[in-house]
Amino acid sequence: MEVRNLQWHRTEIARIVNFKTGTPDQDFAGPSNAPWEKVDAAFNEAQTYERNLAVQEGNYSSFLATIQVTWPASQVTFQPPSYIDRESLYAVYDVTSDSSGIPVGISPRAANRKIYWHDSSTLQWATSGPGSAKTLEIVYLREASALTEPAQEASCFPYNHRHLLNWSAAVVLVTLADQQAPRLWIDRVAELRSAFHFALGRGSPGETNPPRIRNHRAWR
Repeated sequence: MEVRNLQWHRTEIARIVNFKTGTPDQDFAGPSNAPWEKVDAAFNEAQTYERNLAVQEGNYSSFLATIQVTWPASQVTFQPPSYIDRESLYAVYDVTSDSSGIPVGISPRAANRKIYWHDSSTLQWATSGPGSAKTLEIVYLREASALTEPAQEASCFPYNHRHLLNWSAAVVLVTLADQQAPRLWIDRVAELRSAFHFALGRGSPGETNPPRIRNHRAWR
């Protein structure tokens, strides 16, 4: 299988933008010690943009991840890891005594429930904390990690849909250079994005998960 890492993305973006040499043209070149800096920045912006669009469409499957954390006994407040914010929190399960997990509801404070948001990044367990230590499994939506090294991969995106990132990054790149992206590029991004969203919307595995129909709009 072809390795579709940052080096591959750089090569493909260069092909789209039509660099005349093996390094970025003057309009797109970074400093001499980091010639791909602008290309990488455009690529990472495209990653974040495409991830956010897919999440907005309700297609979560490529981005879900889980971790287990411990909420200590009698500790009133708990702060999830910094990479999990309110927007990316998908579900919480209590797996202290049941590996299948019991859903943990997080409600507004006014609802007078056991667990609620104390502030924008901190959870609170009533006024006294749990009676015993609780093991929580947090399901969250991964962010697109910024790639800086040639061997790194855009792990949020399936191999079959990584061409989307190249075309999306090319549009970002020429826009940053105060150029107009060709209509062909914009249409190509829309076509690849639609295919990506439809693939996510099928469910996994495809045989047992029901198909879903969504409206997909051209965003650029």
